[in-house]
Amino acid sequence: MRVQNLRITPNAMLSRGMAGLLGKSLIINFPGSVKAVEENWHVVSPIILHALHMVSGADHESPI
Repeated sequence: MRVQNLRITPNAMLSRGMAGLLGKSLIINFPGSVKAVEENWHVVSPIILHALHMVSGADHESPI
């Protein structure tokens, strides 16, 4: 997310963006502004299903 947003604003370097797991829940920390959330959603949404697939314990090579 940060790399993509650096193309939009140099302030992206200050973002605290993180992602992690809590049990089998995927937690993504988005920036605070609505505009930044929208911009970041476009970056992470294509991989959400794959990430959840992996959290469930699936094989890397398994199709989604």
